[in-house]
Amino acid sequence: MAAALERDVVPALRDGKAGLVLDLRDCQDGPIDEAVKVVNLFVKTANAGSFEGRGGVKETVSCPKEAVLRAIPLVVWTGAGTTGPAELAAASCRKCAKPRWSASRRPGLVGRTTLSRSRTIRPSC
Repeated sequence: MAAALERDVVPALRDGKAGLVLDLRDCQDGPIDEAVKVVNLFVKTANAGSFEGRGGVKETVSCPKEAVLRAIPLVVWTGAGTTGPAELAAASCRKCAKPRWSASRRPGLVGRTTLSRSRTIRPSC
């Protein structure tokens, strides 16, 4: 999605005369790194948020590239179905890019699933 935005939307908005509505209603799927790339179009920051793992270990999410759309007016539209990577994008944009308006307040909580090897434990009965 970030590549499509850069290719199709960024050139049309470079003059700063038009704004953008980021409609994230009912969005919940997709890779987290793609959401971070979308946020990075609007804001450059070393701390867009963080994931907290077991034992309180935090992994910071950063947006290190130049924000090519930082000066355009932004509206972030969310709803009850906005979860996952879209929740990350909405919360990070609200925190860092300061959109003009956000349709609904979301808690900004995002989970990440990782798969690992498991052992089979067989019952002894």
